[in-house]
Amino acid sequence: MDAIDRARRGDLEFFKNAPLDVLLNARDGNDDSVLSHAVYSNHLDCCEVICKRCPSLLYQQTRPKGHTPLHHAAYSGNLPILKLLISTCAKADLEYQQDIEGKGGDKTHPRKTLTLRTNDYGDNAMHKATHGSQPEAVKLLIEADPDNELLRAGDNKNNTPLHLAVGLKSDHKIARLLIEADPDFPYGANMEGETPLFIAIKMAEMRSRVPLKFKELILELQPVQCKVRVGENGWTVLHYAVSKRFLKSIGDIIQSCPESSEVVDNEGQYFFHHAVKLGGVEMVKHILGLKEIPSIVLNGPDNLGRTPFDVAAISRNESVILCLHEDPRVNKKLTVTKHLNWVVENHNFVMMNLFMEANADLLMNIELDVLLNSRDQNGDTILFNAAKENHLFLCKEIYKRCPSLIYHQSKGGRTALHDAAWRGEAKMLKFLISAGAKSYYENDQEDIECGGGERIPQKMLLTMVDEQGDTALHKAVLNHKLEAVKLLIEADNDFEYTTNNSGETPLMIAIREAQSNENKRDSGKIRKLLFKMLPNQTKIRTGDEEWTLLQHAAKNGDLSIIEDIIQFCPSCLELVDNEGKNFLHIAAKYERVQVVKHVLRAKDIAVNVLNDEDYDGNTPLHIAASTGNEPMTLCFLYDPRVIKTTMNKNGQHVLHAINFSYDKRKAGVFGITDTVDQSDLKDQRDFDLVVGALIATVSFTAGITVPGGYISDVPNQGTAVLCKQGSFIAFIISNSFALLFSLYAVFSHFCARRLSEDADIKYQLKVATLCTLAAIYCMMVAFIAGSFAVLANSKRLALVVCTISFLFFIFSCRPIWKIAMQRKRSAAASRHEHSPKRSAAASRHEHSPKRSIAASQHERSPKRSALEE
Repeated sequence: MDAIDRARRGDLEFFKNAPLDVLLNARDGNDDSVLSHAVYSNHLDCCEVICKRCPSLLYQQTRPKGHTPLHHAAYSGNLPILKLLISTCAKADLEYQQDIEGKGGDKTHPRKTLTLRTNDYGDNAMHKATHGSQPEAVKLLIEADPDNELLRAGDNKNNTPLHLAVGLKSDHKIARLLIEADPDFPYGANMEGETPLFIAIKMAEMRSRVPLKFKELILELQPVQCKVRVGENGWTVLHYAVSKRFLKSIGDIIQSCPESSEVVDNEGQYFFHHAVKLGGVEMVKHILGLKEIPSIVLNGPDNLGRTPFDVAAISRNESVILCLHEDPRVNKKLTVTKHLNWVVENHNFVMMNLFMEANADLLMNIELDVLLNSRDQNGDTILFNAAKENHLFLCKEIYKRCPSLIYHQSKGGRTALHDAAWRGEAKMLKFLISAGAKSYYENDQEDIECGGGERIPQKMLLTMVDEQGDTALHKAVLNHKLEAVKLLIEADNDFEYTTNNSGETPLMIAIREAQSNENKRDSGKIRKLLFKMLPNQTKIRTGDEEWTLLQHAAKNGDLSIIEDIIQFCPSCLELVDNEGKNFLHIAAKYERVQVVKHVLRAKDIAVNVLNDEDYDGNTPLHIAASTGNEPMTLCFLYDPRVIKTTMNKNGQHVLHAINFSYDKRKAGVFGITDTVDQSDLKDQRDFDLVVGALIATVSFTAGITVPGGYISDVPNQGTAVLCKQGSFIAFIISNSFALLFSLYAVFSHFCARRLSEDADIKYQLKVATLCTLAAIYCMMVAFIAGSFAVLANSKRLALVVCTISFLFFIFSCRPIWKIAMQRKRSAAASRHEHSPKRSAAASRHEHSPKRSIAASQHERSPKRSALEE
């Protein structure tokens, strides 16, 4: 049986008497000595003998792992043997020290060569006791190591016994012993960059319950570990907890060691910098909710001068930025404005406003190209979107650097002014209007100063239209924004707003919206405002007919619009469309009786408006008569300002178009030959025919039965008795004329009934009338001459009869004079209507080239020329 077996069996006598070389050289397959096997086998007495006889075996280390007997004893936890080995090691170390001193070595720092000896893994006896979970052994080793070298030493991975107790072994009792033995030692990190507190926190967050005790233990007994900086970054456990988002541990650490929050890493960053950089808003809120956080942590700069608020701004985390902004302890002053291009690029106006509250020069530090070229997904600029979201302050600041952006148009052609007008944002509108005007005039002045000699046309913001042809004023009116409408008009009340693509001016839109049954927001105030401030809008022509608003109102029968136009723009009354029709023509055409009555009741309406002729020569009375609307036609007829003697280019007399009876005296047309209607014409013909036939009959009878009778004696039998008297000769001649004129009058009526042309009919009627009148006079002369012939013997009676008969000529003078004067006036009026009036009408269209061309073409058409001829 060899020495190794005897050590296992505990053969004390053998070890007392065995040769030293046998004891010293005995090894098993693992290179363990007899002392090691005695320790393994817990043979205290054998260990005592071996240590006494062969103390050098204490230094013996196994080949594969390098364990010493002390390692074995610590691992197994055999306290008596461990005490023996510790004391023996201490004695051997003392002898070793004395030997050194005897040779002149250091006397003040004795070396512990045996107790500190490590195996191939770098483990000392304390490590092995911890690996073996031997708290009593640990306690014993602590007592034997007053300098705490064993518990501070790290293995090959730089793990101290506390690292192992917390991490690998999770032995709470050993951990407490180690911490209590050296509570102020700042444990460093192992090769994995973890301190015992790191490990405890990681295990606490990952496992719960049992590992949680280690974190509490370390924070309670050794809070100094919270301030230890480890790794290449110099992180503390707070930095680590933040990086792992261990919210509970962050609070526990700060509560246990508040000053640990003020420790910075190698970049000068507090743990709060990292919390902000990671972008966890819950973590940031959690940290801000801790009362122990000092102000320096929340606002302290790092090595680059960046505060946590700067870091949050650079990281583009809006929720974290807002969270910091809401905390009154956080300083909002930015020092990194040059790194905030993302705010502009993303059109993030919330962040922009927030940053500019404390940093008014933010936009001045943004690159100009970024401001000019920044577009959203719709291609809109930052100024356009700022105005769209009603960020007035931002709009002003952006405009200061990039005034050209104010003219940007979106995909629909809308400018910022369009959107502001639609929303009715008064303050934004005032800014945009003033900015647009300023840019316009500044550019104008620059063009002049450049020496170009002329002004280069610039975009005027007020006049810019979208794809629908709407200006900002169109938009404001359409959305019933009264204040916006007023601001836009006051900005330039001389500008003539044209129609949009739908053919509507702002005033037309206002009228349509005011009349809408669904409109509950506009009571007509916008319409009144436009009428008052932009009266010239009523002159704008729209549609194929080129109607003005007044003509549209006339067609629709809108009296309120007509009243407003007459009040604010009376010159519109004379405007005509491309057919030469004014609004009264339109009202007559569409039979708007109320409009006609309303206009004719207005005493200040110009006479030329009532009697204006279109390109066909039709007056409103012509149009009214052609519709057959009796009440409307009578309104014109009975108005003394309306001329009733006009004739259109088709040769139709205005009164010939009337097909109903009316009071000619009231109309002022009684007795005018050219102004009788068809029924009067028939009555006149019938009356003239009867008179002419009667005169012819009387004249024929008088010519056959002559006054004085015939001679019955031969040779002059059958000859008139008075044939030789002058008076009788006058009687025969006048009677013959009376017969001639009366027969020709009857013949003219006969022809008139068979003619179809109005001119021929009227000519024959005129001839018949004159012949009838001449026949009457001739018959009266014949009567006087015949009476004088038969009363030749009674001169006195003859003179009386002739005198009485001559009264007829006296009495007939006045009616004949009246008829002559009436015809003269009618002829003069007709000439006036057909020459000067038409010239005036033509002059009213000269302002419109299109209208003048249409009129001239109209005048030159072959058909019309033939009609005129």
